[in-house]
Amino acid sequence: MARRATAIVAVLMGCITSSVAAQSPSRSTTMTWAPRAPMPTQRLEMASASLDGRVFVIGGLSATGATLDTVEVYDPATDAWTEGPAHPVPIHHPMAAVLDGVLYVAGGYGPSGAATRRVHRLGPDGWEPVARLPLARAAGTMVALGGRLLIAGGIDLSGDIGREMLAYDPGADAWAVVDGPPTPREHLGGAVADGRFVTVGGRVARQQLGTVEAWDPATGVWGTLAEMPTPRAGLGVTGTCDGGLVAIGGEDIRGVDDRTFPEVEAWDPVTGAWSSWVPLPEGRHGVAVVSAGPVVLVIGGGTQAGLSASDTVEALELAGAPGCGGTTAAP
Repeated sequence: MARRATAIVAVLMGCITSSVAAQSPSRSTTMTWAPRAPMPTQRLEMASASLDGRVFVIGGLSATGATLDTVEVYDPATDAWTEGPAHPVPIHHPMAAVLDGVLYVAGGYGPSGAATRRVHRLGPDGWEPVARLPLARAAGTMVALGGRLLIAGGIDLSGDIGREMLAYDPGADAWAVVDGPPTPREHLGGAVADGRFVTVGGRVARQQLGTVEAWDPATGVWGTLAEMPTPRAGLGVTGTCDGGLVAIGGEDIRGVDDRTFPEVEAWDPVTGAWSSWVPLPEGRHGVAVVSAGPVVLVIGGGTQAGLSASDTVEALELAGAPGCGGTTAAP
């Protein structure tokens, strides 16, 4: 309650603008990105989520632009990859989240290149369809919060930016359309932090954004938070074991000086401020970014803006931070 009250007061006073906290020595000088076993398939713009201590990577684009149905599963404890059940259709730019111990994959671009309404969940016997999205969506962000799946941002069937948020009730197997973020955008990141659905960055046309907006399930209202210091799209965002979130990588494709970003920036819900963490060894976009206990993993993605793919996997240990416990990653 104190955290949220602080944020609300700052909004009312017009004080939530771009801000970067002083770097914490424990985060900015002692953390190091460590290589992990490479992903078997080079790819970018895939879906990812952590389930039962393992990380699932679904679909995406290959280095040649082929749409993939491949599912590969990484175990941070053993630093090993295994093959998972192939997705029912090749798909890229989909969204994934785990709700009540079940992995869901929604939307994305199908083989035709159009945004899709398909949604599947992974059951004991493989993938099975559930209620389709009310509106096609790709390149958005999806989280599980308050017993529902929530999708914000992304691109619809017409190629326009989706303005609505889509909410799924697993008990009714039904989707609802509700108010979306105040700033519609695509290729954004998102995560649950401080009990809210926080949407980060993205782009409109060729403008890269540092916009951060959060939806509070208690009120059903969107609010504006401090801007991410480095505006970018195609980034990965995950909640962290210490209660915050971290935004990693991304790209700028304005058509002039296109580039990828190595920046790693973390948002603290207590202070409402951003801080810079140790950057990636090399900029990447279209990455899978997932927290597995006290470990943040960055998987695949492209090192060049646009179509490029990698199998690189790197890990950042947060063990020792409040709420993070000990390490679970392989040495």
